[in-house]
Amino acid sequence: MLRKNQKVKTRLLENVAQGHELCVIPVVYYELLCGLEQRRDTASIMFIKTLWATLSYYEATKHIWDEAIRLWVLSTRQNTNPGDKDIFIAAFASQLSATVAECKAFLDISITNRKLDR
Repeated sequence: MLRKNQKVKTRLLENVAQGHELCVIPVVYYELLCGLEQRRDTASIMFIKTLWATLSYYEATKHIWDEAIRLWVLSTRQNTNPGDKDIFIAAFASQLSATVAECKAFLDISITNRKLDR
């Protein structure tokens, strides 16, 4: 994933250097590392683990689970349920007053220029 697209590494490092707070949440940690482990992409695994050691890591609190439930119910009622992983990420973003960095198939990353407000 990362070894195929140097742009992801570059954008992550640029945003950290610009003072943007990047944080890691459990579902992102799990999904990304599972994909890298499955491909035995040791270079990307080492890069991610080294980078993530410098970032904030947030566990799911009861408030985040409650927000995820609220978002799930809302999206289900609107018949637009995007999937549990996306709802969980949105719940974290909502509770942390954060901007989500969009990662399309882990190949391209789009990070807004707004710093996180907390």
